[in-house]
Amino acid sequence: MKFLKIFLVLIFILYMVFSPGKIDHLKLGDKYLLEGKISFAREEYNKALTYGTNPEVVTERLKKIDFMNKEDQVHLNAAYEFDKRGEIEPAIMEYKTALKINPDNIKAMNNLMINLFKIGKNDDGLEIINKLSALGVENASIYYCSALYEYRRAGYDAAADKLKKCFMLEPNHIQGKELSEFINKKKKELALKKMYTARELFLNGVRHLKNREYKVAALEFQDSLSNFSPEIKGDIPNEVLNKKIPIVEEYTKAGILFNLATANEFRGNYDDAISALEKINDNIKEMAVVYYKIYENQKKSNNDKDAYATLLKVEKLDPDFYDIYSRLGFITKKIGLYEEAITYFKKASELDSQNPLNFYNLAIMYKKIGKNLEAIDTFERTLAITANDSNLKFLILEQLNLIKSQLQAQNAASEKKGKITLKQ
Repeated sequence: MKFLKIFLVLIFILYMVFSPGKIDHLKLGDKYLLEGKISFAREEYNKALTYGTNPEVVTERLKKIDFMNKEDQVHLNAAYEFDKRGEIEPAIMEYKTALKINPDNIKAMNNLMINLFKIGKNDDGLEIINKLSALGVENASIYYCSALYEYRRAGYDAAADKLKKCFMLEPNHIQGKELSEFINKKKKELALKKMYTARELFLNGVRHLKNREYKVAALEFQDSLSNFSPEIKGDIPNEVLNKKIPIVEEYTKAGILFNLATANEFRGNYDDAISALEKINDNIKEMAVVYYKIYENQKKSNNDKDAYATLLKVEKLDPDFYDIYSRLGFITKKIGLYEEAITYFKKASELDSQNPLNFYNLAIMYKKIGKNLEAIDTFERTLAITANDSNLKFLILEQLNLIKSQLQAQNAASEKKGKITLKQ
């Protein structure tokens, strides 16, 4: 019973404290009026009248609101007149005064925004755009001013996007059409500038590549691609591989990527070189010479299995590619595919019957798989076409002596085993 009495007393106290009639609506209305929140102030004054505040006091406050509203309109009318006469600065001052009286006046904000951008006060104009957007206002003028803001910041693509929305709301927006022409002109100028810059960077890259300044060259070729990609895709001739530093001097997309790959390869960045070369074959066209350069980079990075697969692509695209079968023989020999190596070295020997190295490697492969008679025969053929290469002659004779010694030892062991069998 005691707790019930306490509970009832608390309820009464809370009611007295928070009862609508106990809130000082007059004071709250004055606060809103000071902040320029006219509609809120009017609502609070009406509540004050309802809850018994002196009607004369409330009426005085309401008259003040009406006067302020009239004063707000007076400043707007003054601003409109200044706008008509092209007096932007005085108009801005009148719009700002009107907004001090009524901060939510959409018309005043919209016109102030337009005038601020007219005199180049971009940040102030953007602040008004943000306020209008927060209020959910959407019109052609907002998008036009937003486009103008982006244009002045050299954000031409963003400006064009804003103008599209402007024209959706007002297709014949005159200032918007003028701005659109300026944007298109600037974009063309920028594209032309990037094109010239890209070409200049390419030529600088070629010069630095010839001077063995590989790091600088790689950066310039990369920047050239970033600025502009030439319309001519280009080609990579096989003859470029005969140069000490493989360089394509024609300004083409393939040329930039190939030179970028060359610069990275000489820097030891084999993965970056492969990536640039793959872009040529993926985006321009497949070329045997490009696959061959990929193979060389894979070989340098000890990626032998991928190097073998890449050489097969070279063979498929150009079966007559320089020395392809001997290289296939070497790579299959290295990864332990001896039967395949024999096939490739045979093919290389048939195509270049005067090259002793093809026969020598074929003989080595025969020896590897235990075909000693074929190895001896091939080594002797190699010796016959070896001219003045004393080192190669020495290696051939050494291999022949080793194989013949092995055969003699095997024959002697076989004869001994046969005699033992007969005695038994």
